[in-house]
Amino acid sequence: MREKICALITGAGAVVNAWDPVIRALQPYYDFPLTSDSANSILARLIYLLRWFSCLKTEHGATQYKVHLELLNEIKISISRELKEAQSSGEITVRTSLIACAKFFLLSHSKKFLYATTNWDSVGSDAIKKELNKTHHINIYPLHIHGHIDTPSGIYLPTEMVKEPYRSNEEEMTLGTMHGTTWRALEPATRIILFGISLSPLDAELQQIIACGLDFDCKKEVIIVDPNHQEIAQRVNLLINPARNVSVSGYHPDNLAKKHTYTVKRQNNKT
Repeated sequence: MREKICALITGAGAVVNAWDPVIRALQPYYDFPLTSDSANSILARLIYLLRWFSCLKTEHGATQYKVHLELLNEIKISISRELKEAQSSGEITVRTSLIACAKFFLLSHSKKFLYATTNWDSVGSDAIKKELNKTHHINIYPLHIHGHIDTPSGIYLPTEMVKEPYRSNEEEMTLGTMHGTTWRALEPATRIILFGISLSPLDAELQQIIACGLDFDCKKEVIIVDPNHQEIAQRVNLLINPARNVSVSGYHPDNLAKKHTYTVKRQNNKT
């Protein structure tokens, strides 16, 4: 029998006040209150402008490219600083439902698991490590798919890809290696839990990582824990190779006892 391996992947939805530090980092540039949605819009547009100006082979293009690249680096440093302070002060913490989910779906399934996150902070891995060390002596080596606050230049913003005109070869290699490591680690996993991660259409590269991880010859189940599990399940099913045996289910974080089944019935399997 194939060894059971579980994967837990978390996003901003796993953290209380996740966007507050990011909003604080961006607020000085605007004269009206920002929201998490507007923060996403600001960062996505900045990435677009960098791509655009990198293509303009004019003096204006070169000048604006430099201006926006400096702004990008400034914002990344500010975001990292705010997140570090928020993590240290306890302003950002994991949702209690994440720990409940880990106990219910992860520890009950396998003794071997991997933890990956799109979050730039470490509150998720720290909390899970603390909880597990109540009964086991373990360490956790999280895969930070979108970079980490310890390296501000390497954090990965909304709509970005590994290959960007402003990214150094070293940064590209670091991010690319992390993405490749993540999908290869997902391949043998028989259970993949998505907690508080939306698989946004604006993050096609993350979707591709998940798709690669699912396209492996073993029976898999994807468990989505999120208030919007139905919408996310639709996105997950779009990533599944019809030839693979993958079941999909969803749960609300506040009710892990109620299962919603979203598995697509395939002619080539009995799932």
